Amino acid sequence: MRVVGKFIANLTREHWSAIKRVLIYVKGTSSVALCFEWSKLVVKCYVDLDFASDLDKRRSTIGYVFTLIEGTIS
Repeated sequence: MRVVGKFIANLTREHWSAIKRVLIYVKGTSSVALCFEWSKLVVKCYVDLDFASDLDKRRSTIGYVFTLIEGTIS
């Protein structure tokens, strides 16, 4: 969805199709959850930011990873 957001000012049929697929996926997985029985759950977040690295448009990029018990969750 984040990738489609880049084209929000000029959406094509392909973009609308991608948005529809994402919404269908979200609707179909809304009742799915991860359940853990450990008492010491640790969530960590790692972030990398590249300030204005796109030389043409001077845009910044950011990436992140969330982990839970050393497993990636996002």
